[in-house]
Formats: sequence, C-alpha cells, structure tokens
Amino acid sequence: MTSGGHSAASRNSASSSAVRVDFLLTNPLLIEQFAPVVEELVRRGHRARLVLPSPRGSKLAGSSDEHHRILEACRVALDRAGIPHPAPDRRADVVVTVLSQDHVRKWRGLKFKFRYGIGLLREGFHYQKKRITRFDGVMVHGDFEVPIFSEWIDPSRIRTMGMPRHDMALRQGPDRKQARERLGLALDDRRPVIAFLPTWDEHSGTARFAEALMSIADRYRILVKPHVLTEVRASEIGNRRILDRLPAQRLPSDYPLVDVLRASDVVVADAKSGVGPELALIAPDVPLVLTSNLPAEAYFEQIASLGILVTEPRDLAPAIADAREGDSLAASRRRLAESFFAERSGAAAARAADALLDLVDSSSQSHRLWRAFHVRARR
Repeated sequence: MTSGGHSAASRNSASSSAVRVDFLLTNPLLIEQFAPVVEELVRRGHRARLVLPSPRGSKLAGSSDEHHRILEACRVALDRAGIPHPAPDRRADVVVTVLSQDHVRKWRGLKFKFRYGIGLLREGFHYQKKRITRFDGVMVHGDFEVPIFSEWIDPSRIRTMGMPRHDMALRQGPDRKQARERLGLALDDRRPVIAFLPTWDEHSGTARFAEALMSIADRYRILVKPHVLTEVRASEIGNRRILDRLPAQRLPSDYPLVDVLRASDVVVADAKSGVGPELALIAPDVPLVLTSNLPAEAYFEQIASLGILVTEPRDLAPAIADAREGDSLAASRRRLAESFFAERSGAAAARAADALLDLVDSSSQSHRLWRAFHVRARR
C-alpha cells in the first residue's frame, strides 16, 4: 500500500479485534485534531482515548510550572467540551503523539507520530531527525511532507490523512457572513478586516511587526488570535504585553480558526506557522501576508505561492494594501492545498483512522515475520 492509499485490511480491522489507542495531548489545540479521529475509531469498535501525560512525566515546556499550566489548559478545554480524560494506559496497543518519541518511550505498544500543521520552514522543529526517528509509523497531512519524512523513516511506514480538525468546516462549506456575525463584526463597518495570527517563541512576529500594525489601525479592523502557548508560557510575557497594547479585537487562543480566516479581508501570519497552508485549504480566496525574521531562502519554495512574504516591518503596510488590491495567488493556494492535504472533502478523520489501523496491521505483520525469522534462526 502507498502512503496515500487505504487497504481493505485497515478498513475491516474493527471486525477482527479492538485496538487500544491512546492519543497523548500536549497542548489544547490538539483536541480538535485528535477528537474526530478518536470518535471515528470508537465508532468502529476500537478503544481510543484522549489522555494527558503524567504530571511527573516528561516536561512539555521549559519549567515545571509551565508544564502544569499547559496540562491545566488541556484539562479546562476537555472539561468545557465534555470530553473525559482518563489516565494513560502504557499497555495500550498504540500511542499517538505530535512530539518526539522520547515523550512516549514508556509506552509498551506501537508508537505513531501524528502531524499537526504543515511547516514551510526548511529547518523546522518537526522536520528534525531526532523528532522523526524511532517511530513505528508517521501520519502526515499530504504528499508534500512524504519526501521530508522519508529522509529519516522508511516510506512504507508513512501514511497521508488530511487535516481532521477541519472536517466539519469543509463539509459545511464557506460561510463568510455567519463567520463575521459570530465575531460581532458590524455589517455596516466598511473598514477591511485584518486577522493577525502570530505564532510563539523566536519565530513570532509580534515584537517585530506589531508596531507596523498599530500604524494602520485607524484604517482597518484588526483581529488578534494568539497562539495557545503564548498565553501559558512564562517566556511569552513580552509578546502578551505587546498584544495587550495593540488596538485590536483580542480573541481567545482557542477561538475557531476557520471563522477568523473566512471573516477576514487579509490574513497576516508568521511564515513559520501552519496558518498559510490551512488558509489554502479552507479559505484560499482570502489574501495572505506572511511575516518573517528570516529570508525567503529559509523556506520551501511553496512559500512564494501562498502569500506575500515580508521580512521588514516597513514593508508590512504596503504588502497588506497590495494583497487587498490585487491578490493573484488564490489559484496557486488551491493547487498547493492538493499537495498539502490528502483529503479535502471533510473525511480526513476517517482517512486518519484507516491509516492508523493499516499501520497497526502492517506493523503486526512485520513483527510476526521478525519472530518467525528468529525462531528459524535458533533452530
């Protein structure tokens, strides 16, 4: 089976024996990515669960306090959604994480890496060898990521799935008017809407580009949606203070990204983040300006077909004006979405469930062959 296909064995796995799968939550944003897949697996008769790492387990952040704040943010989000969060079962057949294998080394079963967001930075955090190797399988969003991960892991252990978090939005179709109403944007307000969606850590454009946004705030209605880790990490206090001063409508970090993208006239996001590829999937007609403290050469070539790349604050306002006056990249974004995301009709959770079960099946077959070989070798 290729990375983009579905085998008959995987589709029928539920009819044989139930698979026990733990999806390890390491930040609240993963809930909307994992939950649809968990629901699909449960529907097929498997025991799939969202679980939180042990408070004494490997840390998710730079300090114990930050680790506990992230865990608490996950608990609050799960409780708000009415989703149970039982203790991890280290005897589960499969554990799924978005982080490195080190975070799940104590689990006895198969270990799968589950991608969350397309990154276009060539030396991106999740494209490093140490974060890819030693997994029994990797589930990526689409064909774009397959050669990247194939450098470090056997391609036969890679599957494509799409973006489960956006299944519902893709099934419902775009509705700009309702998205604006939910955001409380007055229909008679003629100011164009800019969504500012900075990431966190050293690649955040908050400190570098916020002042340039402030200089045009009288001409635009600005929405700001920070990254969830900006709200919980102590190291992000500087970015939080800058965003507090920005004359904008501040949205919580868990506000639906789909509504923000579809309600906007221009989206300003960090080039390092996954916002650009997701916009290509769910709102390709919305112009995109990508901010960066790195030159264009630091990114994969697809960055040029997503939006206008800005590396200097003085160029931000002209780029926003140019994007509004004549965005020529909508068709390019649609084509990129086909490469970025293997499933685009709202069935990514089902495809992800197929992919996971197929990896379980192929891993089990490999294990049986390995055992048979060593039994023969001992005779």
